[in-house]
Amino acid sequence: MRSNLSSALPPELADALDGARERGDGLGGLGSTILYFATIGSTNDVALALAAQGDRDGAIVIADEQTAGRGRRGRAWFSPPGSGVYVSVVLAPGRARSDPARATTLLTVTVGVALAEAIEAMTALRVDIKWPNDLVVARRKLAGILAESTGSAAAPAATLVIGYGINVNATAYLPELGDRATSLETELSRPIDRAALCAETLASLSRRYADLLDGRFDAILDAWRDRAPSSRGARVTWQGASGTQTGIMAGCVRYADRHHCRHRRPRSAAGPDRQADRADCRGRRELDLNPMLLAIDVGNTNIVLGVFDGTRLLQSWRLQTLRERTADELGLLVDGLFAHHHLDKQKVTGLILGSVVPPLTTTTRGMAERYFGLNALIVEPGVNTGMPILYENPSEVGADRIVNAVAAYERFGRTASPRPLVVVDFGTATTFDAISAKGEYLGGAICPGVQISADALFQRAARLPRIDVKKPSRIVGRTTVAAMESGLFWGYVGMVEGLVRRMGDELGGNALCVATGGLADVIAPETPLIHHVEPDLTLNGLRIVWERNQ
Repeated sequence: MRSNLSSALPPELADALDGARERGDGLGGLGSTILYFATIGSTNDVALALAAQGDRDGAIVIADEQTAGRGRRGRAWFSPPGSGVYVSVVLAPGRARSDPARATTLLTVTVGVALAEAIEAMTALRVDIKWPNDLVVARRKLAGILAESTGSAAAPAATLVIGYGINVNATAYLPELGDRATSLETELSRPIDRAALCAETLASLSRRYADLLDGRFDAILDAWRDRAPSSRGARVTWQGASGTQTGIMAGCVRYADRHHCRHRRPRSAAGPDRQADRADCRGRRELDLNPMLLAIDVGNTNIVLGVFDGTRLLQSWRLQTLRERTADELGLLVDGLFAHHHLDKQKVTGLILGSVVPPLTTTTRGMAERYFGLNALIVEPGVNTGMPILYENPSEVGADRIVNAVAAYERFGRTASPRPLVVVDFGTATTFDAISAKGEYLGGAICPGVQISADALFQRAARLPRIDVKKPSRIVGRTTVAAMESGLFWGYVGMVEGLVRRMGDELGGNALCVATGGLADVIAPETPLIHHVEPDLTLNGLRIVWERNQ
């Protein structure tokens, strides 16, 4: 029977929905109205208009293409035809038989769980939920959820429209988002039946919506907790006996017949540690939906700091490495940088540190505790990097080399036809690191940095002046300075080419070379063997390692 289906519904979609209805509980209370559009501005707009008419709980709007799709904060959601699943559903959690207010609060969580379960059932892919509204596979965004209120007096109390978009093939997102987004067909290397996927998501949603209306909150939260590694770290506000309190979400615990959020209060710069406590957040929790991460790379020459909002690098800074610097000196510098760029330090809910300077590891850890109220995650043996380290003694590998390898493999190695990688970091020392096509850190080579070579030439040769490293106008120098510039620059290019070529040959001959570090932009244009330059590779590697440990 299709009496309730729009006549414009494509036959394959109608068949898939009929099949879903015939299995188990079918679509439950969903599908009282189903509208389909080949092209529409936004499915949420149509669903909101339906909800404003009155009792439309369970109404569904589906589109092949959205020309004005949107996500949170009005951000555009790219929705080209034939590339994704775009659906909006009218839901009324205020009708829940047990605790309607709590059911309303948990609606977006419920939808995230339902979509993740549907995708996994169809594809066997592991799908995680990234707070507050994204579905991710291997830390790349696969789908998004948007909840909007009707704002209509005609609609029943607590009626919301939930819209979701799922990337089915790679045309569902812009090419420049390839390092942050993915699609089902990209992950699986095979076609996906969009109609079947759409029907599966609605069937899964109907089951979890029934859980919500029946008050089975524990089942929903247990499933969410299992799939939400990034749920921890959000800054929260709640009302306690002593008034409004703030803290950082450390997870959810269940006891008695309630769910509570466990918080870690920030430590005051002037006061002692405060013991973590539990606060009942039901119906009273206000989450900052944009928690930030501070990533710090302590090198021998510079300390590089980067602030991330999700996967987006908001701002980065470079400080001189001074081993004598105290935690307070570093903290005051960071305070000033945040203030100068109008960044709210209170939104930083995570801090990760990679250091090759042991005295400053302790200093930076102290700064994190004193000025951010956070325990820094330090990249060291025992931390989950997600990458096997095949060094004879893994503890000998510098943190910067490990996070560079992690970031390069995430950016360039996870493809349908993976290739081995060579990562070149032009730092105080120039390092060459090899990563297998399977994502294993194999080892590499360490050479004096070009500036160290220049300084050594000046210090050890009495009649040679100190020079800057730059590309000379010609190879054959006609003055002492020009000859030194040529030898340093072109000699270094030759050294890089020789090591990259030999390392690539050892990896099978088809390695991709990624460069980072201060001189990467200078050296890379002079050799065809460097394929990509990634200035923020180390900071992104720290971010990825942070995410893997949440």
